[in-house]
Amino acid sequence: MEETMSDALDPREMEDQEQVEHKIINEEYKIWKKNSVFLYDVLYGRALEWPTLTTQWLPDKKPVEGTNMSQHRIILGTHTSGQAQNYLQIAHCEIPDFRVPDLSELNEERGEIGGHGNAKRPFDFKIVQKINHPGEVNKARYQPQNPDIIASLCVDGKVLIFDRTKHPLQPKGDAIQFEAELVGHSQEGFGLSWSPLREGHLVTGNEDTTVKTWDMKTGFSKGNKTISPTATYTVHSATVNDVQYHPIHDFLIGTASDDLTWQILDTRMATHKTALYRKEAHQDAVNCVSFHPEFEMTMASGSADKTPAGPPRRRHRPPVAPSR
Repeated sequence: MEETMSDALDPREMEDQEQVEHKIINEEYKIWKKNSVFLYDVLYGRALEWPTLTTQWLPDKKPVEGTNMSQHRIILGTHTSGQAQNYLQIAHCEIPDFRVPDLSELNEERGEIGGHGNAKRPFDFKIVQKINHPGEVNKARYQPQNPDIIASLCVDGKVLIFDRTKHPLQPKGDAIQFEAELVGHSQEGFGLSWSPLREGHLVTGNEDTTVKTWDMKTGFSKGNKTISPTATYTVHSATVNDVQYHPIHDFLIGTASDDLTWQILDTRMATHKTALYRKEAHQDAVNCVSFHPEFEMTMASGSADKTPAGPPRRRHRPPVAPSR
């Protein structure tokens, strides 16, 4: 049915609604911040120059000499809304190592060791590398077999592959330089996962409702930076929000979609139009899916209906523990 003038939301009402939503978010943040001292052993907050849509810890760390700190690395991206050049970024962050508390440091007045504002030295956080990126970085993930290789999702649907060791710490000029581009999606997306078992294999999910798999090794050839998908799956009827390779079985892929379903794909199957298993486990969009790293038959999903679900994959029963 066509929208009439009476159906359209008044701009002032939209503005008022946005203000109410921002106020709610701000109040929830204040409550969280006030109680954060009871939730975490260590909490470090840092204001970035631009918002980031993606973060990921890199797997390595190194001790900071003469301290009880270790230096960790984080992948970040920028979202400048066209106001400045966007970057794929690497940050260094120093974090205290875990150690058994020293009772001689007990503050008897507070009845605790350490506490808010009692760090022995300031945490150090700095952006150490910037790589020019076309538009905001929707999602960025490192390749498990070689963390220097990073895949990023672009707003135009392309996936760019960067080898950070081949880029300077600070970009020279505005040129976008990458090692490879994966072309096949028609809209932007946020689903991206490298295979933990097969080097160079990754899967993407997109607003064009498709799931695509890619193989860096067979798809890449010298002098040609463009790679096409090895397979396209059309099992969903709405945006695919998340994808993940199974940590134990390299042929299984989990997907989450706005069509209210999570599904499991088997790359050994001849058809790309039907999933191995399909479950409508939520009343609203399914935002994420995750396999348990050790229990191969266990997975979890999260939804806009505010419920997580942990269904057992083998017996396909209803969710084990839906909760609010």
